[in-house]
Amino acid sequence: MKKFKAYIFDLDGTILDSTPINIESFLYSCRVHLGKEVTLNEFRKLFGRPLLEQMQHYSKEKAQDMVETYRTYMDKIHDEKVKLFPGSIEVLKMLKENNIKCALVTSKARSFAQRALNLFDIDKYFDVKVFHEDCTNHKPHPEPYLLAIDKMGFPSYEILSIGDSPYDVIASREAGLKTAVVDWSDFSKEDIEKVKPDYIIHDLKEIL
Repeated sequence: MKKFKAYIFDLDGTILDSTPINIESFLYSCRVHLGKEVTLNEFRKLFGRPLLEQMQHYSKEKAQDMVETYRTYMDKIHDEKVKLFPGSIEVLKMLKENNIKCALVTSKARSFAQRALNLFDIDKYFDVKVFHEDCTNHKPHPEPYLLAIDKMGFPSYEILSIGDSPYDVIASREAGLKTAVVDWSDFSKEDIEKVKPDYIIHDLKEIL
């Protein structure tokens, strides 16, 4: 793999192993407000989109209440159940030690994203952070990545975007970035292949 001068990381599903608690919180909110069980396969189709958009898929009228229930439930289980993917801290630390700039671009709300960064003491490894609240348009729109690029001070072709979803790839490519997808993604191989990322990463150490 080519070595880049800077890297932009997605959070959920890329560095943060949060899919199980995201699913648990989402299904709980659907049970409370819709009175039904949403299948895991159906929910997986919405991975990578902002939370409000996910809820609006099921009910435009109840979406905001569903978001609040999701966040309240998530607040209870977050610190106990969230994890980092193996090797994440080591790679981020080595990039920092080599003065390589890193950014975080996530559709997650600032409060929960920052909570995870603080919990695992990895906030210090990111020179730039772009959260849900920082943008008008969200993945797969390129705005979050364009904002990060502008703050990083490198041309887009010198930055690699690393994510786990087709939305990460689409948004990053539209912003002029080279793209990589981690192979521990919860998205299907077919979904990933359709968007044709430049790289598939099997271990984050491959970028060093």
